Amino acid sequence: MSLRQIKHIGSAGRFCAAGAEGDVTFKTFTLIFGENGRGKATLCSILRSLQTDDPDIVLGRTTLGSGKAPNVVIQFEDGSALFKDGAWNKPNDRLRIFDAQYVAERHHASSNLASS
Repeated sequence: MSLRQIKHIGSAGRFCAAGAEGDVTFKTFTLIFGENGRGKATLCSILRSLQTDDPDIVLGRTTLGSGKAPNVVIQFEDGSALFKDGAWNKPNDRLRIFDAQYVAERHHASSNLASS
């Protein structure tokens, strides 16, 4: 069940009411990049929330001062995942997010590496 599009993100982080425009269908390899503070970490948090079925992750990123609850629509091959009224309609535990949080939680580097 492949990720196809992020249709809408509302009231989450910097995304007050972001919607897909044009051909934004994810391909075999899709690169998402941007300047610092543009929403990449929020996007990873949304996907992690969907993966773990933990709505608190998205709720914790509610846009300050918006007065609205977060809402998200993500399109997969087999239908849409919706975050509405504080919950996902169908979580997706097959997602994998490799970001700074992933590295911090699972990989530890030591500055005291033995020299050869």
